[in-house]
Amino acid sequence: MIIRVATISDATKVAELHIESIRNTYRGILPDEFLDNQVFQDRFSFWQTELASKSDMQRVFIAEEEGKCLGFICVRLNADPRWGTTIDNVHVLPNEKGKGIGTQLMEDATNWILSQAPNSGVWLWSYEQNLNTCHYYEGLRGHNAESHMKKIRDKYDVMCIRYTWESPDQLLGFIAEKKSTLSKLMR
Repeated sequence: MIIRVATISDATKVAELHIESIRNTYRGILPDEFLDNQVFQDRFSFWQTELASKSDMQRVFIAEEEGKCLGFICVRLNADPRWGTTIDNVHVLPNEKGKGIGTQLMEDATNWILSQAPNSGVWLWSYEQNLNTCHYYEGLRGHNAESHMKKIRDKYDVMCIRYTWESPDQLLGFIAEKKSTLSKLMR
């Protein structure tokens, strides 16, 4: 597996993975109408626009093996004056979860944050009902800073949790702890 910076030529791969992940993970959290009928065009348009922009404040990293996109992460530097840099999306193919891909993406993205904005806080939103993901971020010692009802696609209300870390260094330390624990369990 390699992790690299995504380009506009990866927009279809990223969108397809995002759609599969959303449909698998958010069933029961987001309405079926959206998941079955709207998510396809929504994510294709979104990733075409995102990957076409040439911003120094954003990076999308993809994990791939033999040309197949296994996961991706999107980071926006200094996205919020209070909270700092946001991890906007982290998605791994449903059948690839549990193999360390998300953790490796988090590590690579956090290393990039450290190189670009070392004094920035790091934060992300997670749907409160997405228990596996919430447990994952809690395992990385993400601080549950607030819960907030967010409007998704301007019409769906979903309770979200903001997880925060004081700095990229702090998050990297927690990632290293997680990887070390997993390594010991695998022996």
